[in-house]
Amino acid sequence: MPEPSHLPVYAIGIDLGTSNCALACARLDAPHATTRVLAIPQWERVDRQVSSSVLPSFAYCPDNAQRECFFGKDDAPDGVERDYVVGLCARDTAAEFPARVVYSAKSWLCHAGVNRRARILPWGSGEIEEDRKLSPVQASALYLAYLREVWQQHEAKANSAHDFNRQVITITVPASFDHAAQKLTLEAAELAGFPKQVRLIEEPQAAFHAWLEKASLATVRELFSVKKEINALVCDIGGGTSDFSLFRLRDNGTDFPEIERVAVSDHILLGGDNIDLALAHQIEQQLATPLNATTWQQLVTQARRIKEEALGADLLAPPADRAFTVAVTLAGGSSLFGNVRTVTLSGSTIRSIVDDGFFPFCPANAIPRETASGLREMGLPYAQDTAITRHLASFLRQRPVDVLLCNGGTVTPLYLRQRLARLLGDWQQGATVTLLENEELHLAVARGAALFGRHGFLNDGKRIGGGSGHGVYLEIQASKKEEQQHLVCVIPQGTEVEKTQHISKQNFQLQLNRPVQFKPFTTTRRDRDHAGQIVRHNPRDFTPLPPLQTVARMEAVHVKKLGRESAQVEIEARLNALGLLQLFVVTKEKALQPPQRWELEFNLRALTQSALEEDTTFNLAPEVLAACMEKLAGNFTPSLLKDLETLLHKRRGEWPPGLLRRFWEPLAANITRRSLSPDYETTWLNAAGYFLRPGFGDAVDDFRIEQLWSLQTLELAHPKSKSVREQAAILWRRVSGGLSAEQQSHLYRQARELIATNSKQAAEAIRMAGAFERLPRNEKLDLWEILLRSLTANTDANREHLFWAMGRLLNRAPLYGGVDTILEPAIVQQTYDAMKAWDWTAPGLELMQPLWRLAARLTNHRTVDLPLPLRQEIHQRLVEAHGEVSSLRQIIEYQPLKQADTTLIFGESLPPGLSLRGE
Repeated sequence: MPEPSHLPVYAIGIDLGTSNCALACARLDAPHATTRVLAIPQWERVDRQVSSSVLPSFAYCPDNAQRECFFGKDDAPDGVERDYVVGLCARDTAAEFPARVVYSAKSWLCHAGVNRRARILPWGSGEIEEDRKLSPVQASALYLAYLREVWQQHEAKANSAHDFNRQVITITVPASFDHAAQKLTLEAAELAGFPKQVRLIEEPQAAFHAWLEKASLATVRELFSVKKEINALVCDIGGGTSDFSLFRLRDNGTDFPEIERVAVSDHILLGGDNIDLALAHQIEQQLATPLNATTWQQLVTQARRIKEEALGADLLAPPADRAFTVAVTLAGGSSLFGNVRTVTLSGSTIRSIVDDGFFPFCPANAIPRETASGLREMGLPYAQDTAITRHLASFLRQRPVDVLLCNGGTVTPLYLRQRLARLLGDWQQGATVTLLENEELHLAVARGAALFGRHGFLNDGKRIGGGSGHGVYLEIQASKKEEQQHLVCVIPQGTEVEKTQHISKQNFQLQLNRPVQFKPFTTTRRDRDHAGQIVRHNPRDFTPLPPLQTVARMEAVHVKKLGRESAQVEIEARLNALGLLQLFVVTKEKALQPPQRWELEFNLRALTQSALEEDTTFNLAPEVLAACMEKLAGNFTPSLLKDLETLLHKRRGEWPPGLLRRFWEPLAANITRRSLSPDYETTWLNAAGYFLRPGFGDAVDDFRIEQLWSLQTLELAHPKSKSVREQAAILWRRVSGGLSAEQQSHLYRQARELIATNSKQAAEAIRMAGAFERLPRNEKLDLWEILLRSLTANTDANREHLFWAMGRLLNRAPLYGGVDTILEPAIVQQTYDAMKAWDWTAPGLELMQPLWRLAARLTNHRTVDLPLPLRQEIHQRLVEAHGEVSSLRQIIEYQPLKQADTTLIFGESLPPGLSLRGE
């Protein structure tokens, strides 16, 4: 127990919201303390500061002229990021300068399809230098740091006992956040200077704590007037997510009933932001003019204002007879004022969009609908079905509900809360569902988090039980006869914090001294499974998490004791005191005492999860495999791959991925033998690239690429050989998907001088650079300038490598880099302008077809798609140049990526069985 002088004084609760943040506190040294919300000073505009109970989750990056206006002031909070203005001013500036404003960071924080530690925000912006952009983690840390510094200035300056880092601190997260998103939230807190012992609480639980604080004893007793056990539903519908939790309340005769959380919803990226988008789409249709990305973001900001004005908290419904006006400035034209268009939306139109599109009445057995594209603005994977009520029906699965508590800014209008209560009653044959009063939907979560921290510190028994809302499972290797994927439960749904699960009955074997990977899954739909239970995987119940990895390092003396390169282990799993998932593999060998243990860590770098499953129909005799491995370990000749085809009686294009990776092992062992001859080194490089392509997909490809990267230290053994240099470039192109941005940048800088010459010797280096999807933007633009200059200056027939590289550089649908790596449409426009006057039917320009199929493809991401008129013009030019109409349809109509598309992007066939996960 800490010394009295070091005891915390406050429990602090922070709502880190998609649209707004808030901070509340409750004293720990008073017997009946209530929560208090911190007033947050912030810029309203460049010449005025105000205080507000919330901090809008927006961050504005001012230009150099404005920076001094904001950050030269003495009254600005100290210690916060000086490149960004956060709060009200940033939110209101989004309409005028959308490319300089970060928002929806919380939605990005849980988006596994991008690198959440990469500087990708503001999304799609070309106005801010790359090193001034923020990652989703950094943006979240920015808001947290601002709140911390405001507390320090206004609460701790006069009393060191009130220092922020000495208090009990709790941050809220959606109940649907998976363990990786929770970990990133705590990473953001650490980056913001928070202490290590920060706790997380699910937002619906926090909202319920806040309701119990406000409710009188008579109100609580009234809940149990009919029956002693009731089901309470919390619908937390905020700006970015819809979060549902079901609680079971039992009467214990006090003002704080026995509460158990019995179910949480899956992650649903759907909320008020989507209503803004729907309203903006309605306005765009009335304009009858497609908007560019900048104008669109301005329109979305105005749509948000209309929504908040129309759906006031006290209104039972938007007034049908009221008109709401939006002024939109269209891009282009000679007159700024002449390009301003005014659109009017009626209250009835707004209500129709909200009610029918997001809160429609539906049956109790409804399930979310699947559509071809869904909402895809901003690159975020929004829920395909915008009907929140259908998601709610799917979550409840006809379980009864007695009382409803609504929370979140989207359900600020009273009529929406009443609509939900009525719908729940309809699902239960007209039963009355009591709507609990929540006067502060925007502050309840922060208040509840502070109360949670207070109850935990005082250990007063006022807590919500139920344990983990998610079950966690690991994939296990089934027998070759079984095609069905099997999982073992390691954290059952409902597991309490700090309860360790030992999974030891299965015969788990762990490879030693090499990276190993486990595929984890989570679910909210299996509350009856127990630890160690083996279940069949199905995509409806289970959601994949980022892979878990470790390197089980063991000294040679211990490996010798075992007599093998693997050890029998058990799995230890628990949720620590902070609520974070911890998984360990622990040896259970008698020869190893005491047992050795290694923690499994999430690999959050992997943007694309791929399946590399060995083709079980390819039954390879042991003696054939031994002959192949012997040939690979020897002094092979340039006919190596043909020799292997002869031994295997299979063409190389049919070799399964698992076998290809096995073939890498003898090459890795002989990496220093490349000095034998130029022919040997050329063949080694060719085979290495072929075996490891595309650089990712298998459990330990990170380790293999690490082995391969040692070529940079060892250098080429025969650098004067043209074939060796070319094969080295081909190798790095083939495995580029496994290279980090830093590695790709290093290789580009090495080859940049050669690339700029556009000589015959530079062709493979140019193709290599074109395949580098993770190349930093400044170097991508440098490469683009070189390619465009070479294409326009070089009119001979040998431009194939330039067209090839330009197509990949401008590609709208990256193979592995993620949507955050795509160059903006303006660059594609400039490229087209430079080629527009060419005769696209001329000999030598056949490669214009694949270039523009990649560069003009429609993805339904407005920030990366070309404007419709430009796409139509490119499509027409390609058709006139005798392009195949079916292959060009992807320019006009959205079509999901197919295997043929990935082969086109990669430039050659991918290993059979490699399945790239779509968006």
